Amino acid sequence: MAKQTYVTSNPNVGPQMGALKAAGCEVVLLATIPGFTALSIGTAAKIGFKPQFVVSNVGADPTTVGKALGAAAPLLEGVVSTNYLPINTDDTNPWIQLFKKVNDQYNAGAEFDNNVVYGMAVAYLFVQSLQAAGKDLTRDGITAAVTKNGFQGPGLVPLRFSDKDHSGYGGEQLTKVQGGKAVYFGQPYTTDDADGAVQPYTGQAVTPPQNGIPAA
Repeated sequence: MAKQTYVTSNPNVGPQMGALKAAGCEVVLLATIPGFTALSIGTAAKIGFKPQFVVSNVGADPTTVGKALGAAAPLLEGVVSTNYLPINTDDTNPWIQLFKKVNDQYNAGAEFDNNVVYGMAVAYLFVQSLQAAGKDLTRDGITAAVTKNGFQGPGLVPLRFSDKDHSGYGGEQLTKVQGGKAVYFGQPYTTDDADGAVQPYTGQAVTPPQNGIPAA
């Protein structure tokens, strides 16, 4: 086992990848932003280092990382990550259909990647919190509304807002890059931020209202 760190002001990750290769690492977990995901995977390829990369959700969007890799984007094949929202390329998902419609109509046709999906999921939940807080809008009112929970959104797992837990979605599911796209495999799992058990989640994801607006 080996551990390396990076700073965003230094794009040279050769020493880190070299050290992990020298340590004989077969699996490398990257807690990186997208640019450094690309730098790490690209640098590893240059030195003949081919571990199984597992990348945190923040730095694993294939569209974003693929752009940074350019012609080397095929190096993303097989990269494992996690997600808790519908994937941007799943055109059969009703949330993706809704978000694409909103993106086309109100987001100047911005490229529809998983960052857009995340932003729209946050916005959808924010609308629900505003509705629950009522017309007399205050910071305390929004906080009280959120801690009561009861919200529903595009997540694969339930939200776990409470007076003691503001962390949002309570689990994730594994993905793997196949054919340049992230694809879910296995099933979702939930846990807490402490030492709670990891439990499989078998509940059904909700679908959005027909008009796309959360019910008040």
